[in-house]
Amino acid sequence: MRHSSFFVPAVVLALGGAAFAQDARPAPLQRQVEQLYRSQQRAQAERLLASAPRAATWQAHRGVEVRAVFHSRAKGLTIEAVRKPKHEGELLVAVPPGTWAKPCTDKRYEDWPCPQDLLLIRARVLRLAPGQQRASVTLPVACAAFRRQGPRPTRAYTLQLAQPGSKLDRLAQLLCAKELGHERDPELALAVWIAHEGLGYERLKQSAGFHTFRTPRKKVSVEHGRAAARLLREAGLEPAHFEFFKVQGYRPAPKAKAKRAQPARKESKPAPKRPADLS
Repeated sequence: MRHSSFFVPAVVLALGGAAFAQDARPAPLQRQVEQLYRSQQRAQAERLLASAPRAATWQAHRGVEVRAVFHSRAKGLTIEAVRKPKHEGELLVAVPPGTWAKPCTDKRYEDWPCPQDLLLIRARVLRLAPGQQRASVTLPVACAAFRRQGPRPTRAYTLQLAQPGSKLDRLAQLLCAKELGHERDPELALAVWIAHEGLGYERLKQSAGFHTFRTPRKKVSVEHGRAAARLLREAGLEPAHFEFFKVQGYRPAPKAKAKRAQPARKESKPAPKRPADLS
């Protein structure tokens, strides 16, 4: 199977073999669902999808076949939805927070070393207008496995969903909502490794040369522990429960106490001047 047609820098729709840029003004439902994802209201987004005909998440949609291919470190993973026969009208296919991708392996050669698992750090909704046969989007990803090599372009992947409420799922919802810039990739990567694999402090400290997945790549070190802890806490996870911070002796910084308003001081009136001694 050839996957070169998947490589697009942005959302692309194809109709009859010709490609068209997706309308910059998404359908109202598409926009509403994406806004709910950005505000960490995934359950409400799912209820909204369930209320609309021919709209669902990628794993529940009956009108499309979903494929995934690794594009590049800079761009991420390309996800394509292809319309199935006899499914007409507008189709909306959501890629929700908590989606990650596992490489398709070749059992003949055991496919060693196994490429990197990829966690999507952005959530989107694909829209197929009536008569359009396919839609695709390329979304940024983070590596989910600490010691695996990155995949090569054209590598096929299978989409998975993190266990709802799991550590990885809760962190993924936060990351998709924040859409962090490249400058925060080290803390993002470390937070994922800690939440998903229980990465330990000493293991990272003794391993030289580990870098972030996206380009430009940055080195990840134990010095990024406190920033990663802040991300975990924002996701509702207690850093002190992870081995990384137990070994490090990490203690959450105490919350700043609100300063009590001090009563305004009364200005003292100057003492009356004594008349000059004229004697």
